[in-house]
Amino acid sequence: MDAETGKRLLHLKEQIVANFDHSDWQTIGLLTGHWNLIGGHSRLLRSLSWGDEDYAGNVMTILLAIQAQDSSAIAAFEEFVESKYPGEAVYVSAKPAERKILFAPNVFAVPELSVEPDLVAVMMPFGRDFDGVLIA
Repeated sequence: MDAETGKRLLHLKEQIVANFDHSDWQTIGLLTGHWNLIGGHSRLLRSLSWGDEDYAGNVMTILLAIQAQDSSAIAAFEEFVESKYPGEAVYVSAKPAERKILFAPNVFAVPELSVEPDLVAVMMPFGRDFDGVLIA
């Protein structure tokens, strides 16, 4: 494998780890004809659903196996990822969620301001059951 293909696979692995859910794996497996390899891997989907540490390694193992069998399938992976998850996103949560919401309007942009050490924000639900919970 040449260095350029290796870079493509590493980039693809990062995008998959950050975004894919079980349904995405099923879809790409069917689109590329590699569902047996994906679904038959002993740890890939299990490590995804459990948020295990070895998930990224399992993704790489699958990508390498698919690349070895059918190098054109990697382009299909890239097209799928780019069409479903365009651009770059920063995820606050370390554990992938079943559903992801990406806010794009500027109003949700994280400001480049310094932290004000004497500023506090408190959020509480409204309702009589919560009276007296906050003591300031």
